[in-house]
Amino acid sequence: MSTTVRDWHSAVRAVVRHGARARSLARYGAPLVNLLCPPTTGEALEDRAYHAEQAIRRAVAELDTPTDRAMAIVLCLSAGMSRASLTARYTEAGKLYDQGPGTFRRAENLGDLLWELTYALYPGPTAAAG
Repeated sequence: MSTTVRDWHSAVRAVVRHGARARSLARYGAPLVNLLCPPTTGEALEDRAYHAEQAIRRAVAELDTPTDRAMAIVLCLSAGMSRASLTARYTEAGKLYDQGPGTFRRAENLGDLLWELTYALYPGPTAAAG
């Protein structure tokens, strides 16, 4: 099945609320797990969620600063953020850009960062089609 970058972006956006740790991906982020680690190997969703988290961590680490830190905070991948509320994560990530949580979560701020992460994860149209 062919997927587009918009499919990937939708899956990335969907994990923001609960974060991108394996336990959250297994429970709430199956679409992104399935894109990153397709269920062709017979592995359980929980096992694939672990590998998906590692892929997300690698992609986040490759982003420019402070985007890397902001995405780690928003996706609960930063130390101390695993159980933080969405508002608390937006507050902390917004500080990196001198923005409050309301301003940070706007499309031109968080939305742009999510596109950056999407493109870091997206394998491209050729790879995604196969």
